[in-house]
Amino acid sequence: MKESACSHKYSNMVLDHTAANIIKVSLKSADIILNLHNDNYAQTEVILKDMYRELTQNKEKALKDRYTLQTSDSIF
Repeated sequence: MKESACSHKYSNMVLDHTAANIIKVSLKSADIILNLHNDNYAQTEVILKDMYRELTQNKEKALKDRYTLQTSDSIF
């Protein structure tokens, strides 16, 4: 998923997974990576591209927009 860089944008994302299925959330460069367990015990990796922008030369980052992530068991 790739989001645009316009300011004050709100994005809602719904996962077809429960909160317990989230194994790990990590940041790689400007991308957020979600590692998830599926019902059949396989793993899925979801990459949310270009979610962050650099604020300063010392590599501080900020979200480009506002995001809401909801799981299938309604955890936000």
